[in-house]
Amino acid sequence: TVAVKQVKKSSKNRLASWQSFWAELNVAQLQHDNVVRVVAASTCAPASENSLGTIIMEYV
Repeated sequence: TVAVKQVKKSSKNRLASWQSFWAELNVAQLQHDNVVRVVAASTCAPASENSLGTIIMEYV
């Protein structure tokens, strides 16, 4: 089972939105019992213009 997260962009600070998105993906490299595993991530063809991308994570 997975959880799908749409990462929304901020109209006020686009740079901060991108930095937050990439920081979240960098955290995905961590392996710990208290951190969910990222299955996939994409910035291609988001479903909404308000989205930077999608992150698919394990659902716990």
